[in-house]
Amino acid sequence: MSEIYFFQSFLTRCSYILRNKYATFKEIRTRTITVQGSRGDSSKKAKLFITLQRGPDFEENMKKFTKIKLENEKLAEKNKAAEAGADAEAVVETDK
Repeated sequence: MSEIYFFQSFLTRCSYILRNKYATFKEIRTRTITVQGSRGDSSKKAKLFITLQRGPDFEENMKKFTKIKLENEKLAEKNKAAEAGADAEAVVETDK
């Protein structure tokens, strides 16, 4: 179950990276590996390897991302302060 969730999460992140042009798709391949079990037995598993390459606009996109992230953090702090002020006002009104 956790392997399936991890794989879905990984694919979601890859599609986000590709869609926002942080990277370009380079290669996809599978390899068969031998896995040792806890009882000393071994089995073979297929592993998927996806290779991405930095996109041509990577640096520009990272600057945009950083700018948006900082703006969001400032807005979150502002909202948090506003909520704290509203909570304080509610406490004062209930004390009356």
